[in-house]
Amino acid sequence: MTTDSVRRLRALIAAAAVTGVLAGTGTAAPPALADPAPIPSPGGSGNPPVLTVEQSLVKAQQTSAPVPVPAATTAIDTVVANPSGTVTVTRSAIPQRAKVDGAWKDLDPTLHINADGSLSPAVSAGGTVTAHITNLDAPDPITAQPAQALLTATHSWPLNGTYDNQNAMLPAYDVIGGLHGTPSAGASWNNGDLFDPDLYLDGTNGVVSTASAALATDNDFSVSAWVKPLSTGGTVLSQDGTKAPGFKLWTEASDSSWRFGMSTSDTAAPTFDTADAGAGSARIGSWNLLVATYRKSTGAMTLHVNGVKAAIATHTTTWNATGSFRIGDHRNNTAHAGNFTGQVAHVDTHAHVLDPTQDASPAGYYQAITQTRILDTRNGTGAPTAPLNGGSTLALQVTGQANIPAEATAVAINLAVANPTTSSFLVTYPDGTTRPTNTSAMQYPAGQTTSSMVIVPLGTNGKIAIYEHGTGKTDLLADVAGYFTTGTNGQKYHAINPTRLLDTRRDGTPVAANGLKKVAQGNTVIALDPSLVLNITVTQGTANGYITAYPDGTTRPTASTLNYNANETVPNLAITPTGNGTVDLYNSSTGTTHLVIDCLGYFAAT
Repeated sequence: MTTDSVRRLRALIAAAAVTGVLAGTGTAAPPALADPAPIPSPGGSGNPPVLTVEQSLVKAQQTSAPVPVPAATTAIDTVVANPSGTVTVTRSAIPQRAKVDGAWKDLDPTLHINADGSLSPAVSAGGTVTAHITNLDAPDPITAQPAQALLTATHSWPLNGTYDNQNAMLPAYDVIGGLHGTPSAGASWNNGDLFDPDLYLDGTNGVVSTASAALATDNDFSVSAWVKPLSTGGTVLSQDGTKAPGFKLWTEASDSSWRFGMSTSDTAAPTFDTADAGAGSARIGSWNLLVATYRKSTGAMTLHVNGVKAAIATHTTTWNATGSFRIGDHRNNTAHAGNFTGQVAHVDTHAHVLDPTQDASPAGYYQAITQTRILDTRNGTGAPTAPLNGGSTLALQVTGQANIPAEATAVAINLAVANPTTSSFLVTYPDGTTRPTNTSAMQYPAGQTTSSMVIVPLGTNGKIAIYEHGTGKTDLLADVAGYFTTGTNGQKYHAINPTRLLDTRRDGTPVAANGLKKVAQGNTVIALDPSLVLNITVTQGTANGYITAYPDGTTRPTASTLNYNANETVPNLAITPTGNGTVDLYNSSTGTTHLVIDCLGYFAAT
């Protein structure tokens, strides 16, 4: 083997070893073999001799069997020389081995207690992570929990210039799945930017394409890429059908927006279901991290731009595009179109739905239900027919009511007082626990109906306690809006900048007596059928009344969200499910009132 051939082969193996981070296999073809250095003979003490790439290739041809290449092996890469003269590099998602006394040893997945008392992490060779619980008071202090699979990409193109000289474009290597991409004449490496180098596409005929599909467009998938557009109007990623792309991710020239579309048929002029991130979302000359996902079970499409969920859509008419995965254009009938001008780096595909945001919910996941009255001391609902006396506590059973299960951990409930004889306040807390002495759930004046939304943890018996602090008495009403669980199914909380959805004072038209007002969720809530966290305010009411908020398209419940008196400004918090993205607000009053609605956040499944 010539010196130049050896140099290029070593560069190829080194490049394959540093351009990926997840599991996969790739095969590289080296130059023709010449005579390498002699293969050392085994013998002596210590570890066996370490074969170089060249020596392993010769041995593989001599023995007609694959030969490992210890010299090129790393903690995550397994390199094998093949009898055909090629080299196979297998990349793992997690370390498979570690060097011990100068030799590679397979990792031991068993948890060990080290000499200093620390615990070694348990990682299996199959791409799983095992958690362990330690209880030093138990007979068996270390207990393994069920193994959890690590989710990895199916294909990954770093697009970071894996080549053997500065002038020749070699295939765009897929360091995980081995689905290497072929660049066209208009594709080149670009140096000196955030990713150095990255892939530059000229907007005329520059594209990288694979020989087969990278994902199934009729099943769960995610695609991600770092993209720097230098003009708008081009397609960054797509996958071919016969006449149409199964999906495409592009910049829209008319408003400089990022868009993610999925076609409903493999025809010359298909209809696209499109998630539109909005005007100006595609920043020309700036790097953008794009993540597009599709979940088959719900048809949910999402588009994240720089870690923010920017757009959603629904796609239910599915088909599988089995053609080429493309970086830089899309299928347009019998040809390709939509050439992208700009730079691209680190393109990945996944056979599952990624969640770039890690949203948390109080006490677990929220379960929205139809607002239901579970307490009314005026008629004996949920408690005896009698007002609650000052200094007394009412234990209200929540689980088992309105289909709330025993595993619920907390409840979202709208409390109201009616006919209070003195000014006072209520304290709510889990039944069976010590009542807090420095908090209140609601304060109210004498003689006035007042309401307040609260979230209260449940006692182990499924009850909440309601304490009346004053010296008088009052009737109590409670309408449950939803509950929380500790499982992984339900709605997660998403915080947003507070957004005003409605202010009837602006057009001077109040909500009529016994009238209805519909409020759409707005473009700051990026979710399908969310539960909105609303601050609802009534003002300038001409008579006493109450507001009921409920999902559009459903029957109005016998419940109240906010109670008010004439000529008062009264706010209240509400968690309200939507119907087709809309909340209905009913004014139960003989007079008119203005409404001001602000959205503070939302609960949603995605």
